[in-house]
Order: sequence, then structure tokens, then C-alpha cells
Amino acid sequence: MKFPLSFLLLVSIIVISGQAQSFENQLEQEIAVAMPQLEQPEPPQLLSQEPQKTYHINNQELSANPALIEIFINQAIDQHRAELLPELLAMYQVYSQADPILIQYAQGIYAQSQGNYQQAITNYRQLLADYPDLIKVRFKLAQFLFEDKQFTAAKDQFRKLNAEYLPKEIHFRIGQYLHTIEKQNELKIRFGLSYLNDNNINNASSVKYIYLDQYQFVKDPRYLPQKGQGVSYNLNVSKLFNLIDHHYLYLENHTYGKYYWNNKDYSETENRTYLGYQYQNAHYRFALLPLYQKHWYANKQYSQGYGIRLEGDKWLSNQWQLVTALELSKTSYKRSERIKYSQLYSGSLLYIANAKRLLYGGADILVERSNINLEQSNKYMLRLGWQQEWKYGLSSNLHIQLGLRKFKDKDNLKQIIRQDKEMRINLTLWKRDWHWFNFTPKLQYRYQRINSNIPEFYSYDKSQFQLLLEKTF
Repeated sequence: MKFPLSFLLLVSIIVISGQAQSFENQLEQEIAVAMPQLEQPEPPQLLSQEPQKTYHINNQELSANPALIEIFINQAIDQHRAELLPELLAMYQVYSQADPILIQYAQGIYAQSQGNYQQAITNYRQLLADYPDLIKVRFKLAQFLFEDKQFTAAKDQFRKLNAEYLPKEIHFRIGQYLHTIEKQNELKIRFGLSYLNDNNINNASSVKYIYLDQYQFVKDPRYLPQKGQGVSYNLNVSKLFNLIDHHYLYLENHTYGKYYWNNKDYSETENRTYLGYQYQNAHYRFALLPLYQKHWYANKQYSQGYGIRLEGDKWLSNQWQLVTALELSKTSYKRSERIKYSQLYSGSLLYIANAKRLLYGGADILVERSNINLEQSNKYMLRLGWQQEWKYGLSSNLHIQLGLRKFKDKDNLKQIIRQDKEMRINLTLWKRDWHWFNFTPKLQYRYQRINSNIPEFYSYDKSQFQLLLEKTF
């Protein structure tokens, strides 16, 4: 689940008064908004079941026959009809000869079907404490622990089951679960590389002339759009350490950068590290992540910062997921006494329409405060996304972002309060069965437009096609 967090910092360019253009006006960075993480551990596929017989009987006849109720309870469990269990158990429990093991087992099945994993797991642990030889109960307990993301406890139960003499197909399924659990504990590495051919690497306005009162000034060529060819790179390394039950230690390091071989003064690298606590179960995830970040520009250290990030995800249903994030950070600059304080409030809603289509939308607020009044601003963003699997192995991902950034103080030159309107469109296409040295090639179109009320300094638009190579280790 994660994206790099860096902040857009745009300050006034006062060319004619001799002030240097801020490096940050040239950086094109992404904000780590709350985006859904779709890569959930999937349980192994269940073995196919034989067709079940159909019974026709009314409640009065059924309630008079406890042996038949037992059959119906087992049938409801085997056919995954947990919604029938409360009524069947109500009829069954009144009989003195009712099997207490079956009752507690069925109650656990129903609790799990309602998303109450804690109750289901408690039921089965109590059963195993009294009857440790109940293999079926132990297997269900291991499954529920897995689904509730208690991977260490699930692994322990599956290993105990592996020591039993069971049918080969059951051992095969246990092996699948253990393999999936081991993959959750592995170091996850993602790497991406793309070719860059950018006609505006400094994100500058192409307006050559500046008008003040009735005078015309020529902008310094250094502050016009600069060209560059090179590569962008993206390396993410993360690992989860299951401490106990739902509690995890989370470690992540993300490195992002651009290298222009014909314009190295605009090369940049950013590194961000998280180390903190994560709680997760079948329904939601919460993380408290202290962070540290560094930024290099033109091969020199530019800034460093630290902060805290809170993340919360919750599955509202099988199709809807809510993802939120709050981040507070402080950034200082190597060659300046400037200090920036940032607050990010972000939320996204994911809708999985079916196995081939998902939609998401989100809203974000970025508040930036500084000891330099001119650089203080509020940014408001809306995001929409659509990911689709098409025929012939084709996939697409469309992401649209609209933003409005309002500054708090007047621009030194124009003496008006700066306001920028932003639009970003990213369209990525790839073929799911195409691989090159285990890398997935993707074609991406990117469009970005900034419409500022101080256009001679801050307005620009650019578009480009990129060839991406991505791989997950």
C-alpha cells in the first residue's frame, strides 16, 4: 500500500528586482494523498464441492426432528448458507441431546459471515481448548486468523495441521496458505524506470515579457522553459513485521528522482523513510508513522524534514473502501533560513464494480505555512480515477486531478494575491502478458496545466508520452 510524499512549493519569481528563482518552483513533485492499496493477500482457492441434495420441509416438521436439524445445520455450513444458521440453531438448542460442539462451531461460522472475526476466533479457541483433536475446527480457526490478518497466529495453526495425517489435497491447501503468509512477511521491492523528454523541466511560464505600469521588461532566459532528456526512477522497499496478533512494525523507504544527462543542473532526488506502528485486521488498518525525508537538487542537498503521518483504511463492504491520511511535517533548507510547516488532510473512496473495473475519487487539503509570508498557501484538490481490464490482455488507468492553490500574501512584484488553478491528467496503458526481462512495459500520457492570475511567472501547460518499465520483487 504506499505513494511518495513531497510538497509543491511555489514562490514568487522577481526577475527584474534581482531575486533568484526558487528551485522549488521548478520541481514537479507528487503529494502522498490517501490512495487505496488493492494488493490484499488472497486466500487459496477452495476445492470444488459436490452438488448438494435439496430438501423440502416446513419449520414445524423440522423442529420436531433434531437429527434432521443437525443435517440441515451441516448442510448450511457446507453450502455457505450462514444466514440460515440462527433459525436452525434456535430450533436445535432446545433439545437436551443437542451437540454443544456443533452449536459452538456453527455460531463461529455465523459470526465470521457477519464480519465478527473476534467472536468466531474466540469460539474456536475455546473449542480447541476443550477438544484439541478437532481438526476441522483447527483448520477453520487458521483460516479465520488468516482472513483477519493475524498472520503469525495463523501460521502457527497451519503448521500444527501440517503435522497431522490428512488427505493430500488438504496438505496442499495448507501449503498454499503458508506460502501466502510467508510472502506477506517478505521484503517487498518495487522499481520503476521511465525515459524523459521534457520541454519544460523547470515548470516555467513561456511568457518572455513582463509589463509593469507602462514599461516592458525582458525575462532572463534562465527563467524560461528549459529542455532536458533523461530518466526518472522510483524505488520502494517495505516490510511488515508481525509482532503479535493484529500488531505490526512497519518499515518503508521510498526513493524518487529524475536525472537529465543533458541538463544536470535540474536533476533531483528525494528520499523518504517511514518507521512506525500498524494495526490491521480483516476490516480496517491504522498506521502511526514517523517520517524523515531528504531532497537533493543539482546533486547538492537542498532540504530535509521530519514529521508524523496517520493512515486509516476501512472496508465499508466487499466493494467499497475508505482510505484516509493526515500528515504533519517540518522542512528546513540547506542554504536558507527558511522553514516550512505542512499539513496534509486526504481521503479517498474506492469502488470495485467487478473483477475488471474499479473507480475511485478523493479530496485533499494541503496547508503550508512558513517564516516567509509570501510562501504561505492553501491547496485544495479533487481526484478521480478509473482502472479497467479490457479484452486481449489490455489494461488502462486514467487519473484526473483538479486543484486550486491560494496564497496568503501579495506577490512582491504584482502586488496581488496569487491564485493558481491546476489540472493533471495521467493515462497509462499496458498489456498484462507483455514482459521484458520480468519488467512490465507501460505507455503513459501525462498532461499538466497551471493557470495562474500571475501568468507571466506561473502559468504553463505541458504534455508528454513516457515509456515506463515497472517490476515488483
